[in-house]
Amino acid sequence: MLTVPVSFRPAAPGDAPFVTPLLYSISHRDFDYLFADLAARLSVLDVLERFYRLPGGMFSWHNTELALVDSQPAGLVTAYAASSGEGSSAWLVRALRPRALRGRRRLAWRGLPASRTVQPLLPGSWYIAFVGVLAGRRSLGIGTRLIERSMMRARAAGCFCAELDVEHDNSLAQALYKRLGFQLVSERGTPQTSPLVATWRMRRNLEQGGTERSGPPSADNM
Repeated sequence: MLTVPVSFRPAAPGDAPFVTPLLYSISHRDFDYLFADLAARLSVLDVLERFYRLPGGMFSWHNTELALVDSQPAGLVTAYAASSGEGSSAWLVRALRPRALRGRRRLAWRGLPASRTVQPLLPGSWYIAFVGVLAGRRSLGIGTRLIERSMMRARAAGCFCAELDVEHDNSLAQALYKRLGFQLVSERGTPQTSPLVATWRMRRNLEQGGTERSGPPSADNM
């Protein structure tokens, strides 16, 4: 596997033009189901961008870190401690205008089957919600570095394990996570008629002072 010099920085609201399309590419089937036609004149990407610009929540800039190559964003990881409550569905309606009642009802209705199939996080765990690298920057070790750094943050937050979900048909991502020490712990099936994607829950124990590269999150260069 080739590698390139990579630096990292926390994401900001202004990174939405980079982050939003990459987030969508990671899980477009679920996003299309959950967010289509929620409000007049808002596309799926528009809704996702609103969620990204919120100060909290599963898609928030606040939980996102960017990988930079030649000072330009090339990848991202979004993660948070289970104890933070960032994965709760309660924040979803904040991104829609209060008067968009129809959209809020639609989101609640569509989120119901999703909430029934989402597997709860272990207390004290760190959840890696999204990992993505631009198509032209893949196979350069960027995804590996992003996950390693996220596990460093997990240790700093006092978490004892890291968890993530991977689509059942994404064999490349599954192989990467297994190589980094994640193990399959359960499968989330979906009914044949459901548009939601079946996933695997994978988990890795975090030994304090493990083998990942150390260094301050905002100033790491390979």
